[in-house]
Amino acid sequence: KQWYQRRVREIAIYRDCAINLPLLLYSNRNILASVLNYDTWALLLDDEERDHLRQYLPHFPRPQDSYHLQEETVQLLLSGKNFKFGNPVFLFHKKLQRGHFNPRIAELLSIEQQASYTKYRFKRQKYYKDLLTEILMSRKTALHDAVHSHTAFIGSVNKNRTYFTERELRLQVASQLEYEKIWLSVKISTQDYSNSSDEERNLRGQT
Repeated sequence: KQWYQRRVREIAIYRDCAINLPLLLYSNRNILASVLNYDTWALLLDDEERDHLRQYLPHFPRPQDSYHLQEETVQLLLSGKNFKFGNPVFLFHKKLQRGHFNPRIAELLSIEQQASYTKYRFKRQKYYKDLLTEILMSRKTALHDAVHSHTAFIGSVNKNRTYFTERELRLQVASQLEYEKIWLSVKISTQDYSNSSDEERNLRGQT
């Protein structure tokens, strides 16, 4: 069986890279550990290769400490130490065993992640749209009340008058323009490019 696993290889997809791995590596974590260890880093790689790989390591605020801290990070990583939620090398092997990097499964997982992210963005967009619409309705009501309470006050002073003064008309127009500006801002903020919604028609009916 081991002879078969050593000879047979399988493609693993990891971050858009296709890696041809022996099947024996999937079943035996010690084989992976015998390759990915600190001796490999320190003795088999040259300075140029290590410098290339360091770009994928965490960067630290103080440049003078960066080299030492990166070297310490590599030692922890390749010696099997836990990083709060496990060792990344061992977690990689666990996913390898479960078939996460099989091309077909990797493709399905990628599709699932994209669908989940799209659903998350849609829900977030809807939440902010509903929130902004609620704020807009409150502000629209306040503007509406301000205009009509002023008109009612003038009407109570002069009941025989059936027209609006120029100032009252300007106030009504300014109120409507303010509403239109706020509503447009809401639609742009929520990326809503559809036709007028029921909420918008209801709000327009208040003026």
